[in-house]
Amino acid sequence: EVETAGYADRSPETFRDALDAHGLVAPAAHIGLDAIREDEDSVFEACRTVGHEYLVVPWLAPAQRADRDAYLALADDLNALGERARDAGLQLGYHNHDFEFERFGTDRPAYFDFVERLDPDLVVLELDLYWARVAGHDPVALFERFPGRFPLWHVKDGAGTDMAQTVVGQGILDFDTIFAASETAGLVHAFIEADNPTDSLAFARESLAFVESLRD
Repeated sequence: EVETAGYADRSPETFRDALDAHGLVAPAAHIGLDAIREDEDSVFEACRTVGHEYLVVPWLAPAQRADRDAYLALADDLNALGERARDAGLQLGYHNHDFEFERFGTDRPAYFDFVERLDPDLVVLELDLYWARVAGHDPVALFERFPGRFPLWHVKDGAGTDMAQTVVGQGILDFDTIFAASETAGLVHAFIEADNPTDSLAFARESLAFVESLRD
């Protein structure tokens, strides 16, 4: 399984053919909110063509999260989009970075209010384990706070005080404990990821070998 972020200059049809040729499926896609809003019907159709089940909003531009009210109001927009996605046979999702956990001068991370404002039937969560940790939050604690809300994960790791990204298993995240909580999270698909690996395939092979070793 893979998750897409664009189709590598291919049409959805050609991209699906490439997946099929290599024995791959892509249950989830990252597509920016602005791109979805620009041509929602075409995005939905492309997702169905490639075979995606989940359409995931991957990031928010600074203007979309300028303050707490703007950020939280976006949850209402996502609920409405999620309903239309459901009507198109898709499940909308939202992927975090670290900025979602900003407190905006309060004693409570805005992400907590954001998740509570999302309709769990219309918008699921893709937890980036690394970015949650960078923001100072334990992924397992998030699973326990919002059980069953995280069917998608980004399995990513980092090391050192600057949390520089590493091969999964070579950083500081406790993946034994995290994966032991997968039922609490509601995990369905876990995608190994790094933002800018020097050698993508080497990173994928080493990281996958580590994750598979957790089964032993």
